[in-house]
Order: sequence, then structure tokens, then C-alpha cells
Amino acid sequence: MITRRRVIVAVCAVIVTVSLVVVAVQLFRRIAGDGPLFLGSDEFTSEFGSDAPIGGTVVWGGIIAHNQGSDPLTIERVMLNSAGDTSGVEIIGFYIFDLGEREPDGTTVGLGRQWPPPYMVGANFHPAVGFVIQPDAESPDGYQIIARLVAAKPGEWLFSSYSVIYEVAGRKYLAHRDDRLRICIPDRSACKSTERR
Repeated sequence: MITRRRVIVAVCAVIVTVSLVVVAVQLFRRIAGDGPLFLGSDEFTSEFGSDAPIGGTVVWGGIIAHNQGSDPLTIERVMLNSAGDTSGVEIIGFYIFDLGEREPDGTTVGLGRQWPPPYMVGANFHPAVGFVIQPDAESPDGYQIIARLVAAKPGEWLFSSYSVIYEVAGRKYLAHRDDRLRICIPDRSACKSTERR
């Protein structure tokens, strides 16, 4: 016999399920993957490897960003996506600068251990979250997003990719790129893989 309580429970379960589906659909609509932020062709992925002593700084500048749209975009979040356990590395933050405003002898940042990178000028170095990237028509050299990390404990720690959530004209987008970052602590002997570039 179906009791009134069971009916109420069943109805509540249906309502919750429908609500979750609606939220998921709305989230999918709010964060789209076809936006104007270009992080490089997926045909050219790479792997970067660095060693660092415990407590040492690792600076990685693998993210080159171009706004291929006609409107400015605002960065809301930058993520390094782990490939397994990455508890041995602490992510301090992400920073950005306009590559068109580098010092005359400046190049892009690859991997380093000095913070901030030696050729940076303070006025051109900003926290990435909240930063507005202008269209390529205004900044054709693009922007470089730099991750600042700290080596926390011994081991081999691998990040598989990175993602950027951003907003353009009230709509959220997600940009993603598969580039690997391998960090060996306290030195390269801690890493099992020989695939380091």
C-alpha cells in the first residue's frame, strides 16, 4: 500500500532531480567553450619539467592568451588541472602581463625559479583574476599568464592541462589547453619519467 508519506517523498525526489537538471543546464549555458579567448592550437601541446628544492619557487609561463573577439574579456579564474595527486606543490597565484609592453630584451617566461621574473616591470604585472584582456586589434602580441608555485614536499607532481574561465559582455566562457607541467622535488632524480623538455 502506498502511503501519503511515500508519495510526498517521491514527489520531493522528483522536484530535487528536476532542479539539479535545470541548474546543470543553466551552468552549461552560462559557461560555454566557444568564446574568443585563444590559448594556442591543440595540435602543438608540450611538456615542461622543472626541479626545485623544498620551499623553492617554481615560475611557469606556459599560457599565452589572445583575445580574438571584438570586445574586452575579463578573467574570472585560472586553473592548473592535476594529473593525480599534486599535494606536493602549492599554487600561490596567477599573474598576467601584456607581451607588447616587455622590456626591450625581455622574452616570454618559460620555467624559472626567480620571483618575480627578472625583466618584469611592476606597472605591467597584474593578478590574473579580474584582469581585462583587450582584443588583439589593440594588443596584437597577446598576454602571458604566469603561475607562481612553491615546492612543498618531495616527489614527482604532474599537471596535465590548464583552464581559464572568463566573461565577455555578461556571458561566461571556458578556455582549455592540454599542456603538461612536471615538477620534481627536491631534484630531477625524484621524477620517474624521462620525458622532460
